Amino acid sequence: MAEKENRNIHHPVWNVYDSMRTTRLNILYYESELKTAEKYTLIMQIALAAAVPSSAISGFEIWDFGLGKYAWEIIVTISSFIAFIQPFLMLPKKAKLYSELVDGYKILFYDLQDIKHKIEEDKDYAGKHKKLFKTAKERKKKLEVKETGISISQSLKKECQTKVAKELPAENFYIPKEDENE
Repeated sequence: MAEKENRNIHHPVWNVYDSMRTTRLNILYYESELKTAEKYTLIMQIALAAAVPSSAISGFEIWDFGLGKYAWEIIVTISSFIAFIQPFLMLPKKAKLYSELVDGYKILFYDLQDIKHKIEEDKDYAGKHKKLFKTAKERKKKLEVKETGISISQSLKKECQTKVAKELPAENFYIPKEDENE
């Protein structure tokens, strides 16, 4: 109980822990965006492949008469629309960017976890930890540059923030005692 009372919320070690939580948030966010982009790309590719005249589906006899003719016309119309809008959506380009961001943030998260473990082992947040954190911040800058121009879904961000709060609650982080000299 006394441990909680001594937790200094202004200790500089929180810079590491806050970066760790933000990095985890970015991993979850971009993984979700990546899955969505890949899902829509797959759906569009299936729709386009099904509607081409040489596809096995186009040879079904059901399309030759009655409602089948109208259904086939609708399928071809939808596929034509998909073929038209697909380049404007730039889903493959977005998926590649999201994949790069996920990979980059996972590496950064690993680095920050390593710093966290070193702080816990050493029971201190000293110069060597700060130097490692400075290196991690340089990696983060490069990732943030890649994020330029990406519009953020606030609802997805909030959902990811809730997951991070459960995965990495503040009370699970070690706060070293501050020296009086600092």
